[in-house]
Amino acid sequence: MKMLNAINESRPNAVLLCVLALIAAWAAPARATLVVADFNDLAPGGLNGQGGGVGLSGSWGNTGTIDVSIANGDLSAPAGTNYSATQSGTGKSVIGDWGDPRQSTRALSTALTGDTVWFSFLVQNTTADSRGGISFNRDDFDPRDPRVQSAAGQLFANNNRLGNMFTVGETALVVGRILVDDAGADAWDIWVNPNMGSGIGGLGATALSFSDNTISAAGIHRLGVVSYHTGTNGDQNGAIVDAIRVSDGPNAFAEVGGVIVPEPATVSLAAMSLLLLTRRRRRCA
Repeated sequence: MKMLNAINESRPNAVLLCVLALIAAWAAPARATLVVADFNDLAPGGLNGQGGGVGLSGSWGNTGTIDVSIANGDLSAPAGTNYSATQSGTGKSVIGDWGDPRQSTRALSTALTGDTVWFSFLVQNTTADSRGGISFNRDDFDPRDPRVQSAAGQLFANNNRLGNMFTVGETALVVGRILVDDAGADAWDIWVNPNMGSGIGGLGATALSFSDNTISAAGIHRLGVVSYHTGTNGDQNGAIVDAIRVSDGPNAFAEVGGVIVPEPATVSLAAMSLLLLTRRRRRCA
């Protein structure tokens, strides 16, 4: 009889363990494709011909001439953004010195084909004529859409713009989301210096929101870093650009902002383990 009771008592635990395994397998999300370019692993000098980064293939370059270089020092996001992505190594960033639109581009190791793509980067205008930001899917020295950049004090994205978003000498955090629609127009939302610490719901009002069809079904397969100026003084520089992060998938927002978000599988494991422990304690009482 004691053996029978032991078997009967073990069955609930076995069932719980099976349920636990099933929930963990079901809840585990598909991994996002993360792309990072913080330039800290590169040498001083021209950006073209150098590699480094995460999720990138080959080296930086394009089909034309370029004047984008590695600068010393990292940019830091404003404290109020609660941006927590970290950079390691010797601080580096990117800056251009050409008086016309210029960029350097690079292929991604794996195209971002998720339905939702998040991106972030840091930018600091060095003069009132500075421009800087990122572009997607372009392979030439002239940045064109799709792109997101500072344009003096304005935020410029795919022929949409909003003024008074950037101050000379101050670093800004630009965060964006693209809801990709292979059959129609993609929805873009862009924030400048949002609060990342409260999750997507705490980002607040967007700086720009618009729809277009600049991302095809092939997804995002190339990244460009943009920096130039429009002034007449030959000693001027473009904007400093740093900490570019792009990702798709369930954890994309957390990955571009360094925000720690517990995965569903982790939460489920903790809940089921607590339930199992509670049952055992009741039996022992």
